Amino acid sequence: MKKYYGLIWFCLVITSVYSQDNFSVNLAQTHSTFKFTDSDGKTDANINSAIHYSYALNYNKIFPFGLYIRPEIGYKNFGANSSIYSQKLDWSLHYLDFNIGAGYIVGKKKLKPFIGASFYFSYLFKALQTIGSDSYNMIKENAIKKIDYGLNFYAGLNYSFTDEASVFLGYEYTIGLNQLEINSKQGQSQKLFNNAMSINLGLAYRLISKKNQRQRKMNCPR
Repeated sequence: MKKYYGLIWFCLVITSVYSQDNFSVNLAQTHSTFKFTDSDGKTDANINSAIHYSYALNYNKIFPFGLYIRPEIGYKNFGANSSIYSQKLDWSLHYLDFNIGAGYIVGKKKLKPFIGASFYFSYLFKALQTIGSDSYNMIKENAIKKIDYGLNFYAGLNYSFTDEASVFLGYEYTIGLNQLEINSKQGQSQKLFNNAMSINLGLAYRLISKKNQRQRKMNCPR
């Protein structure tokens, strides 16, 4: 048993020494909509996607073999558009968003493709439904659940323009797994789920430890 503990300890030391850490910030243009079915199981074909914006800050730990883990905190704005009696109907949902994910980044050159997936947990702090020129507070009216959770799948390209900094462009697909509709009337069984596609643009800055800085100085020609 001791040899297994020793092997685990050795792996942790190796990964902590040779892994790369970075922080990144990103801005996303989000095309979000709802997956909705009424009490009879029929979908609403009039619900269209709405364009909103989201922001996030994340920490990446990238291991030598290309795998990485990524916790993230951010703000996201989801929603959808439709129409009723010739008036525009709009939903705007504002979430505080938490993510934990993992993925794989390929290669050691400046341009590196990456893929990944994450689980998200979101708290709804503001929700507006606008019909024509009139707006309604959906949280105050107890019309929607405050908690959402689901999965994100993403892929993109990362370009390192210095040893410490890089930019990345990515595509993300979000599937909401929590049913958000509050069926307050007896016999109601409507279902509502978030669904979104996002284009992400971000900037990452690599954290360099003092030990790595000393190694780099030693390797520099004099």
